[in-house]
Amino acid sequence: MDATDEDKWVVIDGLQRLTTLKNFVNDQSLKLSELEFLTQLNSKTFNELPRNLQRRIIETQVTVYLIEKGTPSKVKFNIFKRINTGGLPLSLQEIRHALNIGKSTELLEELSKLPEFKEATAGSIPSHRMSDREFILRFLAFVIEPYDDYKATEFDSFLSDVMIKINGMDEQEIESLKRKFSRAMTTAYKIFGKDAFRKRYKLDAPRSLVNKALFESWSVNLSNLNDQEVKILIERQEKLREGFLRLMNDRDIEPRFDSAISQGTGDTRKVKRRFSAIKQLIQEVLA
Repeated sequence: MDATDEDKWVVIDGLQRLTTLKNFVNDQSLKLSELEFLTQLNSKTFNELPRNLQRRIIETQVTVYLIEKGTPSKVKFNIFKRINTGGLPLSLQEIRHALNIGKSTELLEELSKLPEFKEATAGSIPSHRMSDREFILRFLAFVIEPYDDYKATEFDSFLSDVMIKINGMDEQEIESLKRKFSRAMTTAYKIFGKDAFRKRYKLDAPRSLVNKALFESWSVNLSNLNDQEVKILIERQEKLREGFLRLMNDRDIEPRFDSAISQGTGDTRKVKRRFSAIKQLIQEVLA
């Protein structure tokens, strides 16, 4: 349990097991099924079990480990990753979600359902395991913490810290983030259509998957443009697309742009390389 809030403990591992116990023992809404050995108990509710088995279940102690108040967020995240080894491991975004429930999780859920987001990504980013919310969080992270100030040594901790900051924001700040995100998605689709946020080395190449690093660097740069600049980019979209192809094939500058969106994308040099390269390309097209 995350017990850093003394008034409200949060289950960070074991929620499904606790919920199952509640539904079976307290709510009587579950029946046993597919038992391998005690087959005579199949289809029985808790109240239909022999008294000795009911008592054995009721008297079994639940061991609870508490993350105490004052534990740094990086340590909490590390603890969660270490204990999250049984069953189907949680994704890193699912861990961040469990540790930072509040305005940030509500915002990510809301933005993941936006039609503009679905359209710009051709509905190809699954909500399963919160993949879509991680994409959106990366956008929010670099809107809140500009890329040229980025100096994190651990990208996962950087994203967790951003969720903590969002939890402390007022409604006006939250609304501003919503507008920026929606506008960036709309602009990206008007310029790139279904090719938005995807790698492309030549015009006739098959469409690839949406790339996280391209998603954050394109969307954040587009969100910083005014209405007139957006209009010009849409009018000159072919020139922008051609410039992007050249950027993808550029071998002269290290780290290479394609490397900055492919491996070790949380590296400081690679973050600054991809953001600054796209910003420069946009400025050249606008000039």
